[in-house]
Amino acid sequence: MTVHTAEDILAEARYFHHHLKVFYQALEHKVERPKVRLILEYLCRHEERMENMLAEYRDDITAKISHTWFKHMPGDSIDAVIASVDARPDMTLDVLLIMAMKFEDCFINLYRHVADQAVSVEVKEVFETLEKESIKDRTNLARNLVNMQDL
Repeated sequence: MTVHTAEDILAEARYFHHHLKVFYQALEHKVERPKVRLILEYLCRHEERMENMLAEYRDDITAKISHTWFKHMPGDSIDAVIASVDARPDMTLDVLLIMAMKFEDCFINLYRHVADQAVSVEVKEVFETLEKESIKDRTNLARNLVNMQDL
């Protein structure tokens, strides 16, 4: 059984965002369609913003919260989720949108799972806030990506 602290979980989420940025950058050089490349560039910037936001968030939480322990973590790592994606050079905007939403759902599920395990109200609130921000971010991202399809 692997245990993680809240700080570990935030660091792992930052790593996920960083890894997604690298994945999107690599994919940007493979795809054939200019609109798909444009959206991948946007997704790279999005992942970088999220990575930086989590770094600031980590700096703002108290030591009491950051050192809280959790026993079980949900599902697959982002590495496994990325590996499961069929990223092809002829990928369409719809396929890219579905893929990006699948990745965003990983973060929402992570934060929900951690909030459900939290034993203190403070820790629960931190991860519920992250979950709500991720849901809002997912909605905004989906809207922006759909709007970009019309370019």
